[in-house]
Amino acid sequence: MRMHYFCLLLASGLPQSLHYAVDDFTVEKDSVCGFLVKDIIQEVKRASRLRCVYCHKSGASIGCVVTTCKSKFHHSCGLENGVLSQFYQSFRSYCSRHRPKQVIKTVGEVLKETGNVIEEEKVLMPQMKSVKSVNTQSCAVCLDDVQCSATDLHSLTTPCCMSVWLHRSCVQQQALSSGVHFFRCPVCNDAQLFKQEMQRMGIYVPERDASWELTSDAFNDLLQRHSQCDVKECQCPHGRDYNLKGSEWAVVLCDLCGSSGTHIACNEDVDSETSYHVCDLCLDIHGVDGAQKLAEQMGVLSPEERKVRRSDRIRWKSTTASPALKRRRFSSEEFVCENEVTPTSSTSCGRRS
Repeated sequence: MRMHYFCLLLASGLPQSLHYAVDDFTVEKDSVCGFLVKDIIQEVKRASRLRCVYCHKSGASIGCVVTTCKSKFHHSCGLENGVLSQFYQSFRSYCSRHRPKQVIKTVGEVLKETGNVIEEEKVLMPQMKSVKSVNTQSCAVCLDDVQCSATDLHSLTTPCCMSVWLHRSCVQQQALSSGVHFFRCPVCNDAQLFKQEMQRMGIYVPERDASWELTSDAFNDLLQRHSQCDVKECQCPHGRDYNLKGSEWAVVLCDLCGSSGTHIACNEDVDSETSYHVCDLCLDIHGVDGAQKLAEQMGVLSPEERKVRRSDRIRWKSTTASPALKRRRFSSEEFVCENEVTPTSSTSCGRRS
């Protein structure tokens, strides 16, 4: 047997016997997505005796939830004829005559409900038009024109924002991409009211994580670390991207933002990989004293330390040495004899650290 997933969910006479208490009901024996195979066969037999009110063919397994309505239809036929199906709780469906509609309120009504005084309403009313007086508006998702009408099957308005209209297809695409955890209003970022209203109006919100969280390399960007020298005149012969730990060409990042770096040899105020360093942009924003206070709050500096972090791994003793002197310390070959001032041979001498 082959079947549509939504047809299983919306079938009026098909109970979902398996629930989320099962470890994985999608692969449970003799079941399909939580529906037992024997129940599916019974629903197929029941639907074979019912005819669709739109195409007049058999197999109409979905019925209008209104008890006085006898309309039966296929899911695909319902989509073409204004049927609204809700994909949560009991998965109810409404025919085109009984489908729920959104309540359109004016700006003044919203202000009164939120407790604003009449003076505020008089100030805002000249600036904001009533929703009922606007014919078209720009969709907040795709920025194309959308009809501002509660009777238009392709338009939806948000319950959390005033005078905001969206295409139904845009909201549905956003829900499929965001999933239940990230689906929210694209204008005000409201999650609860927006999701409840959109689900009531037939938007399917899948109970899964967002699509951008499901890719194999979703969090690779978090593992990347800035590692280049950003000073105006980088003196490294290997280029700004060169970063060799334990040498004068190691890159030290800004302790406040972490998005700007400098080679040890390119900055006179940096002595080691553990030196306190603040980039020019952070200094322009916070100032020297403000940057130090912020570093103390972040735990980078203690109140007693102003130049060097709390570390005993200082590689260079002088804090005022020029880059040329720092490079010379790494490249010079100085040997000192153990007993004499002038070394006579390399076998009896040790290298000065």
